[in-house]
Amino acid sequence: MKRYVTIFLLGMIIIFGAGCSNTTKGINLVQETNNSNMTTSQKVSKKYIENKGYKIVSYDGIFEKYVLTKEKIIQEPYIEEWAVQCFDPKKYLLKKITVEKFTVQNHPLDEWTPLSHFVDIQSTGKTAIYVFMVDNKAIGGYSRPAVKEGKNKLGKEMVWSVDGKHFPDLNPHLNFEQWKKSWQEKFA
Repeated sequence: MKRYVTIFLLGMIIIFGAGCSNTTKGINLVQETNNSNMTTSQKVSKKYIENKGYKIVSYDGIFEKYVLTKEKIIQEPYIEEWAVQCFDPKKYLLKKITVEKFTVQNHPLDEWTPLSHFVDIQSTGKTAIYVFMVDNKAIGGYSRPAVKEGKNKLGKEMVWSVDGKHFPDLNPHLNFEQWKKSWQEKFA
């Protein structure tokens, strides 16, 4: 009899434990497509990624919220994140930016390999996409390879466009340091 009670109690703990673990981090949006608990921001950013052809593995939550200011846009890592956008961010100054993070597959950065001096950083075969949301509209974002880090870390300045393009790919006739200087002057 004790054995049946123990099994019953373990079963109840598992059921209640699973029911209480529904957090926004790590939600599988593939399964949660019709979930009324999804915010408009989550739905729009999810659609933005899907329209680009990437397979969403998980929604990893709101990565960051900030107001885009002239001071912020010239600081690291924001300057690198905004450098890979294909639009002028001036119209978003003083707007609240919500950054939604997803893990995806079927992305060019899934196959990323680090330079030889970063041998203890390994790709997981997935990519992190960070979607910039303003007033529940996806305006852009950036991506980074999802990695397992050892002693070396993937630098915050190592960002690619949502589609996996680096600054030189998007701006083949511009030197990043020259661009950075003119960017800082533009927003000073």
